[in-house]
Amino acid sequence: MTEEAVLFGARQSLAGIVTEPAIRRGARVTKAVILLNAGIVHRVGPGRIYVKIARALAAMGFVVLRFDFSGLGDSAVRHDHLGFDKAPWLRHKRPGLFCTRRKAIEHFLFLGGWLGALASFETAFVTRECLESS
Repeated sequence: MTEEAVLFGARQSLAGIVTEPAIRRGARVTKAVILLNAGIVHRVGPGRIYVKIARALAAMGFVVLRFDFSGLGDSAVRHDHLGFDKAPWLRHKRPGLFCTRRKAIEHFLFLGGWLGALASFETAFVTRECLESS
């Protein structure tokens, strides 16, 4: 397993960690999990649970992206004046597209606790639209 810090988004303002499985020669990873913030907790998740989840999923063969919403952790603050309850999934529409361009990802699973669960639901629809239009 490897972990890499990344910046992505339109302005390279979103900070995240990509956890990748150890890949056997000639093997291809086609599944990714996007972990979305649980409320105002940054990418490690409550009690560092997202770190543990990302590493466990990578051991099962998934690429995992966990990242900070704007204004949390290492991600830059937005200046669009949207409320916190709408901003995460309205402005972070393309984490799946990030993984697709980076790797040969064909399937996504969005996970999140609390606010992250709602953001996961909303992001899944938006990412599908992004992938279909690209």
